[in-house]
Amino acid sequence: MISLKNIRQLSPMFVKLILYYNFIKKCATEEGSEYSQKYRSLVFRKEIHRLNKSSFKIVLFSEGIEKSKGQVLFTPNHQSFSDIITMFLACDRAIGFVSKKETKTLPTLIYNGMKAIGNVLIDRDDLRSEVLAFREINMILEENKDLSYVIFPEGTRAKPPEYKLGEFHPGSFKIATKLGIPIVPVCLYGDKRILDKKVHIRKYPVQVKFLDPIYAEEYDKLSPIDLAASIRSKIEKELEEMKKLDYKYIQVLNHYSDKKMDKLKKIEASL
Repeated sequence: MISLKNIRQLSPMFVKLILYYNFIKKCATEEGSEYSQKYRSLVFRKEIHRLNKSSFKIVLFSEGIEKSKGQVLFTPNHQSFSDIITMFLACDRAIGFVSKKETKTLPTLIYNGMKAIGNVLIDRDDLRSEVLAFREINMILEENKDLSYVIFPEGTRAKPPEYKLGEFHPGSFKIATKLGIPIVPVCLYGDKRILDKKVHIRKYPVQVKFLDPIYAEEYDKLSPIDLAASIRSKIEKELEEMKKLDYKYIQVLNHYSDKKMDKLKKIEASL
């Protein structure tokens, strides 16, 4: 059930989507071919930055994006739908997303908006569907050398309250290995609170760390299973370090007392 908090946060986004309705509708069809994938993505990125100031109130603690250049495959952990917002805020380049088929159940305006920026759906229960989706993404990347893609290797969001890191699907990295582009593991921590209707804070600290790129000469030596396990291990290690700083960032940013922090911790433990 949507809360007053969500209405307050998401209403400005729906207004933006309505204002961009004709643009989105055109981009979601072949008529939109006049707009490059890079242009579409950067338009959305610009609007997400604006919406963040007025609605989401995310304060990014980001590092490492400068380690990678050009076209890459970003592979973040997945805790919330807010991860998409975070990636738009943290990335310094045009990006598209790989999403599971359930994205179709989102409101039409949001779904068409994601489709307009090159969102590609996959059905992990249907091998043929997955193969066709990855083939489509590879074609998009070959035609748009200034575009990168984001895929969540867990395939689904982690569950509260622990938000334990799930297993990584080895097939997720085929997008990179087929084209020989770098894989950039990404650690996201804290944005699970942004849309949570039970968590109310003024500013939301979100930690983002882009790890060292993994180039073809390195991942070509590994099996898909070993590559997935290696990337998962690197992200898991960084998430443990981020967890140590999480409540400190909240307390400092929001000027909360220890008593108020204890109350927040109890709420989050009950999620």
